[in-house]
Amino acid sequence: MSRVHLLAAAAAIALFAAGTPATAAPVNHALGRYAFASTVRVPFWPSQANDGRPHTEWISTSAGGFPQHVTIDFGYYPPLLTRVVVKLNPTWPAQNLILSVSGAPAAMNPWSYLAPVDRPYAFTPATGNTVTIPVTVSSPIRYLRIWVTNLPLPDAYVAEVEAYSE
Repeated sequence: MSRVHLLAAAAAIALFAAGTPATAAPVNHALGRYAFASTVRVPFWPSQANDGRPHTEWISTSAGGFPQHVTIDFGYYPPLLTRVVVKLNPTWPAQNLILSVSGAPAAMNPWSYLAPVDRPYAFTPATGNTVTIPVTVSSPIRYLRIWVTNLPLPDAYVAEVEAYSE
């Protein structure tokens, strides 16, 4: 038997032995995409809100008032979203943030809210300081904006914004 036949047979056996293929992990469409914000407290850049590292975060300045926002640009092939996950640093104490989620299909198009507006969300260490927000969209959106109001503190912040389409 030639080496090519042996490799093909080994591949077939591996596929057969694997059984049912595992389902693919959900794709975080926000990861590494271009991000911008209403204000920025240096060095807590908007790109830190979707870098995949929960111990980095975007933080606004207090000069802009509330709400502040961080925006993700999905580029030319935007997803049809079903949920957004917002995370705070997992080592932070429990807290409540008032969040709104909006989106737009293009820069010049009107923005629309994708979930209930100005809803309080509880972030707790028991849940990894993570909240999941189901969103309703009828077509793909290019821009995803998370509005944050954080009273009584003067700054808004988000460690991670994740966006999923399943």
